[in-house]
Order: sequence, then structure tokens, then C-alpha cells
Amino acid sequence: MSGGPNQPRIDFSDLLRPPQVISKFVDEIARGATLTDPNAREETESERRQAARYQLPLRVDVQAVDDGFQLHGELYSVVAHDISSGGIGIRDTRAVESKYLAMQITGPAGESMQMLLEVLRCEKQGNVYDIGGRFVRYVDADSV
Repeated sequence: MSGGPNQPRIDFSDLLRPPQVISKFVDEIARGATLTDPNAREETESERRQAARYQLPLRVDVQAVDDGFQLHGELYSVVAHDISSGGIGIRDTRAVESKYLAMQITGPAGESMQMLLEVLRCEKQGNVYDIGGRFVRYVDADSV
């Protein structure tokens, strides 16, 4: 991700899409959260998710991506409120107008992964926006 000369940049030509890598990453950070956060929980089937969703706070660095997959705007951090192998929910003080967000998710033990998120909803809830989306790509760390 890049908003300036000293910030890291995602090379979108190296984006891949093997869901097992995302699933493994989510399983690893959820396992770590379960040990350190007794309030983290897996949601039930009645909550109609295709993948298990874990409620845990994670630091997420985000940057808007335009329809041509070019980064634009500033790189900033938000806190996620839930994550699954299919997507993530974040809250922000500003609305997201881009269809995609580049993000680097950092787990409780410091592990991280860069992904591209397709924004599916951005709803105002009080003073914040609840933003949800699905992962559409991840960045292979060996190629960055």
C-alpha cells in the first residue's frame, strides 16, 4: 500500500486467490485470539454465514483502491470487529466510497497478510460507519 514515498506498496500484478491461504491465516489469528481473548467466539449457523466468523479486534491498515486497481488516498488504520475466511467487518469514522480496499491485517501475535477487499456495505451507525466486505485476493508475501 502506498500513500507516500515511505509507505509500502501492494503490487496488484502479483495478486493470487487461493482461499486455503486466507482460511489458514484466519484460523491462525482466531486460534491466537481464543487463547488471549475469552470474549472471542465463533458465530452459529443461525447467523447465516458461509464461513465461521470470529469476533475479535484486529488492527487493519487500509487504503482505497480505484476501479483500475490503483491505490489512492491516504493509508490509515482501523480496527476490525469480526473476520472470517470470506471477509471482514470494520468500523471507521468516515464512509468508504471505493469499491475496493487494500488492507494489511495484523493478528494478535504480529502475523500479517495483505488482501484486497470488495466493499459490500457501508452503513452509518451513530458516529461511525459499519463497513463489510469479502476478500477477493491476497498478496503473496514472497512477491512483494
